[in-house]
Amino acid sequence: MTPRVQKMWDKLGKQPKKVEIQLLDSAAMDAELAKAKAEKAKAQKKEAANQPAQQQEEKEEEKEMTPEEIAQKEEQINELQGQIGTALERGDKDAANELFKELSPIITKFPDAKKNEWQKKIDEIKQKIGA
Repeated sequence: MTPRVQKMWDKLGKQPKKVEIQLLDSAAMDAELAKAKAEKAKAQKKEAANQPAQQQEEKEEEKEMTPEEIAQKEEQINELQGQIGTALERGDKDAANELFKELSPIITKFPDAKKNEWQKKIDEIKQKIGA
């Protein structure tokens, strides 16, 4: 210890404790590891049990679109179709391809009847682009 630090300890009237090295017990570590794995497995089972119910609810919510939402999505599709058409007229297939990629997520949200109706139009656009 440096003399300055030793003087501080002398003023306090105490001696510093010596550092004790403590070794880890491998058996205790293994027990803790096994316990943590068991807890993680339980949490995953609970999560897996709750997840299918949530997915079904989400699917039902997606299919229950109001007529206003359907009209709004159809407007978006028509607008994207127009943009794809202008991109193809310019000869910019990359831009047309990017716009086409935006169509797929919109159509997947439609109810089945509308989805089939629009899928035919999307296939025609896909053939024009050559994607």
